[in-house]
Amino acid sequence: MAVSNAVQKPDELVQLVDRHGNDVGVAPRERMRKENLSHRASAVLVFNSEGKIFVQKRVAFKETFPSYFDPAPGGVCGAHETVAENAAKELEEEMGMKGVELQHCFDYYHESQGLQYWGSLFSCMYDGPMELQPEEVESGQFMSVQELNQLLEDGPVCPDSKQAVLEYFKRKDAACSADIDSTQQSSMKAKRLARCNEPRQEADGSSMRPVSVRSKIDLIIVRSAGLWEAYTVSLDSRQVMLYKLEVCDSRL
Repeated sequence: MAVSNAVQKPDELVQLVDRHGNDVGVAPRERMRKENLSHRASAVLVFNSEGKIFVQKRVAFKETFPSYFDPAPGGVCGAHETVAENAAKELEEEMGMKGVELQHCFDYYHESQGLQYWGSLFSCMYDGPMELQPEEVESGQFMSVQELNQLLEDGPVCPDSKQAVLEYFKRKDAACSADIDSTQQSSMKAKRLARCNEPRQEADGSSMRPVSVRSKIDLIIVRSAGLWEAYTVSLDSRQVMLYKLEVCDSRL
């Protein structure tokens, strides 16, 4: 079970949600823990300017996952409290971070070890001082991505934070790959267009210089018997465009 110690703030009202993330009411925190009711929560990745991530170690008397490492600290949303409000509040209460600009990353659903909730992951950049709350945090330090990856393997790490962190880097890697693919495709397209604009030698010895597909001039230049000759095309615009594309594609 996720709950190992006495529930902190047992009478505090928290926001309950269904499996689809819709608000369905409120309940005291103690009942939410006892009945394992689905609720709403926040999580935050705190980066510094060196790209390192702040990792907490939870106190030994924490109600859930005591003495575990937490690379995405946050909290349970109170009644009618938004995840952004909760994230900002938790950063200030647990680490003394004020006025931090939060970036929403994504929402996720977590269920494990008697715990289920809809979470929202945020990220922020922070190089200022921290004041760790002794009721919540035993210690904390910034870790490199490599160090964090090792920690995720060795543990103990809060499973919900681990899920959020892994999903964050999975999405980041996918976005980087998409950017690389887009750059490569743009480069290949530019090379194709450059090849299309080169003169093409015909079987009869004549040369044809295709008009750019972006050109609005319906003109074909043909070299025959050492002379350049110009011909206007007597086709409608759609057929002209198709013809030009065929000329270009024939050289790929």
